[in-house]
Amino acid sequence: MRTRTRRGFAVTALAAAAAITVAACGSSGSSADNSKSPQDAVRSAYSKLLDSDAVSMTFKADTTADQLVQLGKSSSDGDGPTAEQAKAIAGGSIVVAVKSGSGSLSDAAKKGSNGKESFAFTVNAGDAPKLVEIRYIDSALYARADVHKFLDYAGQDASVLNKLTGPDAPQQLSFLKDAVAGKWLKLPLNEVLSAFGGKQSSPSVDPSQAAALTGALDNIFNKDVTAAKADGSSDLGDHYVLSGNSRQLVTDLVNAFKSQLSSLPGADQAFNDFDPADVPNKVVKLDAYVKGGKLNAVKLDVTQFLDPQDAQRFDGKPFYLEADFDDSADISTPSGATDVDLGSIIGGITGLEGSSNSF
Repeated sequence: MRTRTRRGFAVTALAAAAAITVAACGSSGSSADNSKSPQDAVRSAYSKLLDSDAVSMTFKADTTADQLVQLGKSSSDGDGPTAEQAKAIAGGSIVVAVKSGSGSLSDAAKKGSNGKESFAFTVNAGDAPKLVEIRYIDSALYARADVHKFLDYAGQDASVLNKLTGPDAPQQLSFLKDAVAGKWLKLPLNEVLSAFGGKQSSPSVDPSQAAALTGALDNIFNKDVTAAKADGSSDLGDHYVLSGNSRQLVTDLVNAFKSQLSSLPGADQAFNDFDPADVPNKVVKLDAYVKGGKLNAVKLDVTQFLDPQDAQRFDGKPFYLEADFDDSADISTPSGATDVDLGSIIGGITGLEGSSNSF
């Protein structure tokens, strides 16, 4: 029973938050004001955010390292993050940025891909800003990482890299020296796509599917979510409280994805193991903040998903997961990136296998 509760906690914390916030995108509006109902104010604020050609979303844990350690003890059989890992998470963030390349993001979703979109994904740790960076620009994929710090967080010694970067490493894998040094790599995205049947065979969501999914999410927001205006405001903006039954929200969200994305390869299998009984049947709440008529931030207190015994570890204090939004994004092409081709990767792996078999 306790395993089921923990699995339900993980599913609910992620999926219920997604259902409440993503479902708010279903209808357009110009601004959030006092003449609108709280439900319409939040929906309009989300829609106005997407009127821009770019959006940045910063996800972080608004908590302390000690709280993270306590959460690990309660939700993963005591096998939670180390003190160093907890400090990195508590002081870090994940930033996701997208640009349409032409027009607003809402229009881009209706029209489909124009090949000009750009995307950036950045992981910041407490003492290692830009621990991992990925960018997709002009149909090219770029990546870099602080490999030594990453290994340090994982508790691994850097000596594991010697076989890949030392004098006996295959010539084709010379680009790994740049990778270990934290330099940018330009990865062979087009070559990989071509090797697996070309760009046209890659899974995609066409505009009609996107519109249908948006409509389904809007129905979920109207049917399953209640919005209320909280008293006062903060630096984050006007405060709204969104609430809904976690089991109903997650069940309806899963059904919407299964129905609207069924044409994607593997989509019909993605939720085969989903069992509504794994999700606690309780009301969950999420705080939304609207500033300048746009959605500025959402905060989710994950302690509401814990059972009473585990919640006692937090002494009644909230543990917030926060997402901050900005209607701009700086996604530039990295300079001096090392080109990596598919042949080098395949040849390098073959070389490694050959050297292993020689021992």
